[in-house]
Amino acid sequence: MNSSIILVLIGGLISLVSTTTGIFIKYWFDKKKLESQIKLHPMQVLYNKQTEFFDKLAPLLLEINSYITTIDVWLGVTTEDAKKRVQKAASNTSSLAKFDNLLQQYYMYLPEKLIKDADELHSQCMELSIIPNTNLTYNCVNKLFSFQNSIRENVGIDKLSTDLLRAFGSQLDKAQKS
Repeated sequence: MNSSIILVLIGGLISLVSTTTGIFIKYWFDKKKLESQIKLHPMQVLYNKQTEFFDKLAPLLLEINSYITTIDVWLGVTTEDAKKRVQKAASNTSSLAKFDNLLQQYYMYLPEKLIKDADELHSQCMELSIIPNTNLTYNCVNKLFSFQNSIRENVGIDKLSTDLLRAFGSQLDKAQKS
């Protein structure tokens, strides 16, 4: 009987140690998981805000492109009412106002280069609204493309495209060698 009590106590002790160890390991893993989540949270918020900005920006870029193109088209027309139409098109700056509001709303989430390119595009287009001419429309289109390229660079699309082309290139090389 004495030996059976000792065996029960040893079994209970082993069970207690294994349970305590399991609880400690679970606590340790949960703590590490929480620390990791705390570190990732700001990056997730930043990513979500930037994605939200880009989603709202896409239709505005089309509006700005249309604004610039409309002015450019009317500058090329030589009819009597063309100057009035140029002024009317140039004064329709609602897309520029929306663009500026969007930038103000999300500026704290955007990288400096993107903000700089956006500000240059906005100021160039505002100048076009005051003094519409062909050179300014050309400059605005270049700023628009430059801004779009900055977005692509920021999002990482260009890097993905380059990596994809490399991957296809290596596959093509293998196929040609076969």
